[in-house]
Amino acid sequence: MPSQNLWQTIIVLFFLIAVQATSAISGFWLPAIAPNVAKDLGVDAALVGVAVMILYFAAMLSSLAVGGFVRRFGAWRTSQIALTGFALAHIIQMQGSLWSIALGAIIQGISYGFVTPPASHLLQKVVTPKNRNLLFSIRFTGVPLGGVVTGLLAPPLTLELGWQSAMLFVVFFSCFLIIVMQ
Repeated sequence: MPSQNLWQTIIVLFFLIAVQATSAISGFWLPAIAPNVAKDLGVDAALVGVAVMILYFAAMLSSLAVGGFVRRFGAWRTSQIALTGFALAHIIQMQGSLWSIALGAIIQGISYGFVTPPASHLLQKVVTPKNRNLLFSIRFTGVPLGGVVTGLLAPPLTLELGWQSAMLFVVFFSCFLIIVMQ
């Protein structure tokens, strides 16, 4: 039977992968449905790519400040704050204007910057020198996992429900993960 430390490591790693995947889903969702969004807004689909630029610029800036959040609220709670940001960003973007998409991208970016530092802080507490590199690498499998989930769900949900309603997936999944983490 695995030791308590092994179970603790597995649980922490599972949730960190889930948070990383959710951040990727949040960031990939809008580009995955860009043609539908652009058509509805009456703009070129390439313009939706500007939201991705905004997201990553905001992520660069917020990652510089996240250490204070980790010290003040803890790494686990900071991860929940990031998930809250992903849900809020999608709610704002669902309003369907260029300004709401830009504001949502800023909030997504801030939240995206809040993912890796707390995860590193949490993993550092449960890894050993022997498994450190492996476990840190495994955590990043959340990014391609998020890409796969987005690719499988965003286009069909958009075709079935419309792009704004399809964005509720990220809202609901983020909220579900926040509750389960609690």
